[in-house]
Amino acid sequence: MHSATNRNGVTTLEAILALPVLFIAILGIVELGFLSSNQMVVQAASRAGADAAAALGCDLPTDGPVPDVIVDAVSNVLACENVTASCIRVEHSLGDAPPYVLTEGGGAAPPAATPPTTRDYVCVSVCVENSELAPNLLRTFCIDLAGTFSQKSVCRCTSCDEEEDLCDFSVQVEGEGPEVTATVGIAQADNWLLWSNGEIFFNVDLPADCTYTFCARLWASRGGPDLANAAFLVDGVQVADFDIAPTSFDTAEVYCVDVDLPAGNHQFSVAFTNDFFMPPIDRNLYIDYMSVDGN
Repeated sequence: MHSATNRNGVTTLEAILALPVLFIAILGIVELGFLSSNQMVVQAASRAGADAAAALGCDLPTDGPVPDVIVDAVSNVLACENVTASCIRVEHSLGDAPPYVLTEGGGAAPPAATPPTTRDYVCVSVCVENSELAPNLLRTFCIDLAGTFSQKSVCRCTSCDEEEDLCDFSVQVEGEGPEVTATVGIAQADNWLLWSNGEIFFNVDLPADCTYTFCARLWASRGGPDLANAAFLVDGVQVADFDIAPTSFDTAEVYCVDVDLPAGNHQFSVAFTNDFFMPPIDRNLYIDYMSVDGN
């Protein structure tokens, strides 16, 4: 009789001790979910700012504050989630002694993304305090979002040439962005995950008959004897394929192919062609961004 009573007491004590841990874990999952989701808003805001900055072209100042049109473009996207930017950073190369850096806001200044090296560029980086992106649920447990920041950056090619070169064309879309469509997988905070054979693609209107460089920044998870294979397609026709060796966002590489194309609307695709799944082994393909540049 005493033995059964003791066992019940131990079980009750274990449950009491486990409840706080479970409660903290639930709060962490909720907080992380909000943070991951709203970081996509910061990415969209930096993309809108980069588009506005690229449209200014040679009207971009070389010093002083960030132009209002860029600030408004960023703020309008963030306002959808009642978020404000701690800092907006603009870097560009339109002048005699680049780079030129403009900042707005007194928060932590985000570093710019790695800019193109072959032509003039503008990069817009947006920094938002994490306590604006997610409820600060774990502050009581000394895990405080206040004073920590999420940073996203987007670059665009631009030019100050007085005579327009129709082949001087550039577009970049994020793997998780609204411009892309995929047949399989899921959008993550800074990429698209193709978890089985399928493709991700976007359409773009090309301005002239030119040679265009189609690129994608990719990495993969290892599985089975082979590396993940990524096929590049234009208008449904394969133009290249690559074995993807990098295994993380930080080590991802940019893979490119040149294609001669006429003016008009074209579809650019990256396809995952050799899925492998044997639990716990799972070969997947990850897409950071895709881009098309005229030459």
